[in-house]
Amino acid sequence: MRTVNAGDVCTVVLVGEIDLFTSTSVSVEFELILSRHPRPAVIHVDLLGVTFMDSMGIAILIKAHRHATAAGCRFSVMSMSPVIANVLEMSGLRPLLVGSSDQPA
Repeated sequence: MRTVNAGDVCTVVLVGEIDLFTSTSVSVEFELILSRHPRPAVIHVDLLGVTFMDSMGIAILIKAHRHATAAGCRFSVMSMSPVIANVLEMSGLRPLLVGSSDQPA
């Protein structure tokens, strides 16, 4: 996991598997980002290097999206592997998470 800050945009780059084993560190990273002052205006999530994501990973993305939106931040998955694109499509979350940074918070 890597976080890149560029002005008021924060990009979280996740790699490998997002599951029960890794979920705590990913969740904490989003909490740290949203507890900063000033908060970023936009949080981009790069899932291109993610090879597996179970229900814990989905829950983390939903929670991070909800908290970011409540804090006035825009949250969007910007890139993803085909496996993760399929997971988001099958779960019905693609419209919520992908490209939402173009919409007002």
